[in-house]
Amino acid sequence: MQRVKITLFFPRLKLLYVVSTLAILIRIVFFVVIAHNQPQGLGNQVNDGDHYLKLAQSILTHQSYAIQYADGEIKDFFRPPGYPIFIALTLLLDKSLHLLIYIQILLSALTAFLIGYLSKVVFKAKFYAFPAALYAIEPNNIAYCTYISSETLFVFIWILALTLFLIAWNRKSGRILCISGIMWVLSLYVRPIAQYGLYLTLFFVLYASFTRLFVWRDSLFYLLIILILPGLWALRNYIHTGHFVFTAQKGWQSLFFYCASVEQHITGKGFEETQIEFFNRYPTEFMKKHHVIVTDTTNLLRLTNALTFEDDFYFQQEAKKYLIYHYRDFLHSFFKGAIYMLFGVGNWNWEAYLGTLQKRGIKQVFEEKSLAKQIERQFLRSSAAQTIFRIVHFIFLCCVYALFLWNVYRYRRCFILYILVGFIVYMMVLVAIVMENRYRIPIIAMMMILSFYGEVNER
Repeated sequence: MQRVKITLFFPRLKLLYVVSTLAILIRIVFFVVIAHNQPQGLGNQVNDGDHYLKLAQSILTHQSYAIQYADGEIKDFFRPPGYPIFIALTLLLDKSLHLLIYIQILLSALTAFLIGYLSKVVFKAKFYAFPAALYAIEPNNIAYCTYISSETLFVFIWILALTLFLIAWNRKSGRILCISGIMWVLSLYVRPIAQYGLYLTLFFVLYASFTRLFVWRDSLFYLLIILILPGLWALRNYIHTGHFVFTAQKGWQSLFFYCASVEQHITGKGFEETQIEFFNRYPTEFMKKHHVIVTDTTNLLRLTNALTFEDDFYFQQEAKKYLIYHYRDFLHSFFKGAIYMLFGVGNWNWEAYLGTLQKRGIKQVFEEKSLAKQIERQFLRSSAAQTIFRIVHFIFLCCVYALFLWNVYRYRRCFILYILVGFIVYMMVLVAIVMENRYRIPIIAMMMILSFYGEVNER
């Protein structure tokens, strides 16, 4: 295996400063011209937006991590507190949410900078600004940093943690390793999808310890960081519920997204229709107590907020039984979802600006049975501007993936490659079946690091 020596330097990265500045300008123009003028409002482009805002307002006004209702508050055990706290801090200075969006724009541009920096100092890419430029112009990355959505903050912290982790790996620095551990945990507090990623990093750290890359003392400190810091939030949940668990999301996601996607494949019904059937087939304790019958997906805010750990454990068991029984359909749905997550094009704000306001989402496209119908619905049932936009976006994605795969082959003797690929595969396995192209953002960010080949100059 080959190992690359990383040096920390910034003054020679002038092109990255230029690309990052252009990324900021592109996103500001998009926000001012397109996103800011859309009728759905700042907080409602993504289903989670209103939920995050209510939690942030509760933190500020009631010093409680709960959502307030006329009949009292319901403490939230569904979402971790990272992004609501981030929103709350910006609301202290600006109630209009514009400051939040501009900070997310800055974080998105800094993510582009980190991608170029990793490409330069880890993989020795000569044109290191090229990967950063790819991230700067990718339409989904541009759009989602103007949403009330945790994607931008999560991807920035995740890529920052990855940067520090790879630097620590190559410099044999226990101090930087521990700082990277803190960043990994912060990403978990923003999105619980990072939970098993922490264990993956621990596997790499233990491997490095056995090969004497890190001393065992550093590995022990790292282990304590990734166990103790998440445990603080789990302790809060234990105090309120008696369950030492980080979030009540695992069963919910498994049943109402994984299993619902499989059920959609089996029945041929629409995804939202299938979800509604699942909600009523497996009611939460809140639904039983208040005799709630779900008729559409717009009233799920209170259902997720009122989710208990007993509900989540029940959902986990039901999801496990369902997926084992329908494992063949699950595999089919998984690969179909992975394809569309990677190649799905179009975005609500871009679409609204370029043509009709009708939203044709990923799941609606896959309701069509034949590939020809799917292609027709994706590219042809649109205005000319939308069709051109989608075709260009599709070609762009194909080029990124082709460059990544080619450079994976060329770097195949570099062990650091397998760390990066391990994180990419981890992300894909967890989110592919959901068929949401916003979950592609951290995956494509890591792929873009390898979009230009450099020279591995140390064995």
